[in-house]
Amino acid sequence: MFTLLALFYLSLVKADPDNQWINKHSGNCFTQHLREAMLVNETRGKTYSKLTHGKTNSISKELIFLDWIGTFASPYFDSRSKKTLSKNDLPLLCEVIPPFLPVLQQEIKLNAPIDLSEYRSFSVEKISRAIYSAHREGQLKKAQLEIQKIISDINQNTRFNCLTRQFLTSMDLLINVAHDSPSQGAQDLAWDSIRASLYQLRLLSQIDRSAAPFQAQGIPIICAEIPELPH
Repeated sequence: MFTLLALFYLSLVKADPDNQWINKHSGNCFTQHLREAMLVNETRGKTYSKLTHGKTNSISKELIFLDWIGTFASPYFDSRSKKTLSKNDLPLLCEVIPPFLPVLQQEIKLNAPIDLSEYRSFSVEKISRAIYSAHREGQLKKAQLEIQKIISDINQNTRFNCLTRQFLTSMDLLINVAHDSPSQGAQDLAWDSIRASLYQLRLLSQIDRSAAPFQAQGIPIICAEIPELPH
């Protein structure tokens, strides 16, 4: 999946960019993140399959498929990112894309069941229109305010919509990084990445919807597979 794009259920403690991981993969953070995401989703998918008697298999397969699709576009974004440095002299997107494999070191902890009625669906088309409209009015600064409003709404129940929260929070962070960047074109790269994320979000929100019944039962599929964002 366009996982910044960052492609994450976030803890309150944020990590710094992993420079060793970034250097090891020559700054191709987006592509490597997606490759690692496929491995994580395949590995954890087997665990969830056992917990649900195979009922979550389709969710795991959809996640892996979207990660794989994302690898076709990720080299383009990685190439632009390596030419657009952050204030820390890192490829811009590497400031918001973390390694994925550390997720496998985290134990899956089941939650107490809650009523599925607590799940709130939302319209991706509606939030996309709002973000695009805000950008037309005031570029990234205005778009960020709209993104933050949507995140606040989704955060009313953190049990659900974990992919959507991941993408929107990554957008918010990316805008901050772009504003601080001394590189020309940083804000253009940020906006193009956000546009790509909004396109993917149409599919990812459907996966959030499919995962909601299991999350209500206390099975943290997706939510337990999201690494900490840098910063």
